[in-house]
Amino acid sequence: MKIYKILAGSLLLLGLASCNNENGNDDNNKNDIKNPAYAQFSLVMANTQNQAKASTSTSDGGTNIGTTEEQTVQNVTIIFSNVEGTVQYDTTFNVNNLTSGGVTSDQEIVYTTPVFEVEEGEYTVYACVNKPSSFNPATPETDLVSAGDRGTITDGIAKDNNFMMTTSMENARANVILKKTVNTENNPLPISLNVDRTAAKISYNTAKTNRSFTFEVTNATTGVAIGNVPTTLTAMNIANRNMTSYAFGRKDGEYVKDPNFDQTDVTDLYAGTTFDDKQDLITGQNPEYPYFYCLENTDKEGKAEKFYTGIFFQAKHEPDNSVWCTTATGVTLTGTPSVNGTFYRFGRLLFANKTDMINYYTKYGDQNALQAVTDLLEGSDENGYEFLTKCVTLRDTYHIDVYYEGHSYYLATIGHTGNGSAATAPYAMQYGVVRNTWYQVGVNDISGLGSVVPESTDEPVDPEDANIQVEILINPWNVVINDFNL
Repeated sequence: MKIYKILAGSLLLLGLASCNNENGNDDNNKNDIKNPAYAQFSLVMANTQNQAKASTSTSDGGTNIGTTEEQTVQNVTIIFSNVEGTVQYDTTFNVNNLTSGGVTSDQEIVYTTPVFEVEEGEYTVYACVNKPSSFNPATPETDLVSAGDRGTITDGIAKDNNFMMTTSMENARANVILKKTVNTENNPLPISLNVDRTAAKISYNTAKTNRSFTFEVTNATTGVAIGNVPTTLTAMNIANRNMTSYAFGRKDGEYVKDPNFDQTDVTDLYAGTTFDDKQDLITGQNPEYPYFYCLENTDKEGKAEKFYTGIFFQAKHEPDNSVWCTTATGVTLTGTPSVNGTFYRFGRLLFANKTDMINYYTKYGDQNALQAVTDLLEGSDENGYEFLTKCVTLRDTYHIDVYYEGHSYYLATIGHTGNGSAATAPYAMQYGVVRNTWYQVGVNDISGLGSVVPESTDEPVDPEDANIQVEILINPWNVVINDFNL
């Protein structure tokens, strides 16, 4: 993973300049360390009052330092691991223990840690900012960050004023040699490290003003266009199927290593595969375009293997009256739209109201299923969330789509290096989501109706097969824009 300077939303731990002397001795053994040596850190952070403007062009490498809440320091943990990979020391400094050094000419805020003791020797040094209470620094190479039911951030990993940040990948770690005769209390060893936020951020791209779309409906027999379906995006929600990621990033060859790919059974890692976990989206409890924080989620050569991250979009459809089925032999059809906007689809025909749907099915549907279908359809005036369970049965068993209150749902898979295409072989990070990266999603086009319920699929949604087309923009906080054609 690329390590960015602080303006990319990282913290830069810069060592203070020091001079050598030969006065170190065992008299400085204040903490029962036989051969103490000393180190000290400075933290240099971007000033949120001087933020860079977020980029709106695709993958231009721009930066955004983030909000105050996203980079506030509560504590800093420094971890020293010996050559065998065993943690020898971990030292945590509360923000109250840090000394403010003012603001630099580059509008960066400087904080300095106290000098601290470590047994002289050779170490790999790790850093963790805002360590949550559940995090165990004893095994930085193997410790996992756990998440909640849908892979969303919990336990203080990405909460206001408590964003966990750590070193990641080999090139972000410091290999140091501490000597008691050189690194004295008055001349501590300067150490330099980068840390990244362990969370990724996902939001709608405010530069995308096109939230209203229209697509055509054609005659089921002739293929001639008979009307349009004006469509407006009304809400969005995250669909992150990743449950774990490494707090200290790991690498497998050329790729970021994901602990999910070590799992042989993924069934229990993501239980929320149906709309049951998307009730806020359905009932409108979320803001229209909220933002989310989620765990890093990587893939291998474009193989997301059930762990991809995506976005559910809710859309409101208001079809032209010309698209309704109003003529069918032996059937009375009014074509009058439902008061609440609910409409129905059977085969390639659209029906404006429940009565028309029942009347048509009574004539042309499966007569053995008529009573069951009628009973399910009669419940379409119930609470929307409760009725969606019946929508699933109607769709999967009887091939009737019910768009409750005119809504449908689209799932768009987020990608770090692009959405890919059916003609292109999968490639690494095609469906990846990377820590410390801001993914801004925007919709370019909607070309057809979505699903009657917001459901995850086992595999990523191929853009070539989707009714939503999305564009991706990467701008390191990082910011990554995904625009979809629905």
